[in-house]
Amino acid sequence: MAFLSTLDRSTGLYLPVNRLLVRLHPDKIVDLASGSGESVWRCTSSLRKTGAEVTLTDKFPFAHAANRAIYHGESLDILTSQLPDADLYTMFNAFHHFDEEERTLIAKKATKNGAAFLVIEPLRPGADVFFKVFFATFIGPFLLAPFMRPFSVKWLLLTYIFPLGMLATCWDGLASVVKSLGKNEWNELEADLISEGKTVEHGLLPSHTAKLKYFLVK
Repeated sequence: MAFLSTLDRSTGLYLPVNRLLVRLHPDKIVDLASGSGESVWRCTSSLRKTGAEVTLTDKFPFAHAANRAIYHGESLDILTSQLPDADLYTMFNAFHHFDEEERTLIAKKATKNGAAFLVIEPLRPGADVFFKVFFATFIGPFLLAPFMRPFSVKWLLLTYIFPLGMLATCWDGLASVVKSLGKNEWNELEADLISEGKTVEHGLLPSHTAKLKYFLVK
């Protein structure tokens, strides 16, 4: 999480989401499976300036959340816990960790009381994405380890002396590409949600380093 947070901060990967969130203009956002919270915190900078409230949640809350971020006070399992009230639920780079049944359950659960649910995924199946992620997660830690926050000597030891951290990061990144959703999976999810009376909007947001898939359910 420390590496992904630093990578996001260095590349501005999710900044294009800002415009989408401003268009939706929610007053209260609850981010699901937040990790460090860096992604949603940076993407809601414009909204927070106008008074929007942003809360981070995770089954395993990250001790070093994004600067000044508000973390939900306890562990929150998306599949079994009651979600805090919100106008908009978001999920950045985590939807692919759930199976087909769970993804449908999460989308329905987040929207059952009239809220919207926004998924942002930077990954998709494909050789080009696989090699980009390999390069980013294999070379990236060597470049970014000194800048990870909170700074820790262990980041340096696990990168430059015993590169276990780098190998774990690379493995996690490549496994995520393999698990990422393809066109058919998005289409099946959309059809299922529409059959339940939901409306779906989706597309790609161009970023400097990737094309971000957004999937909005209302």
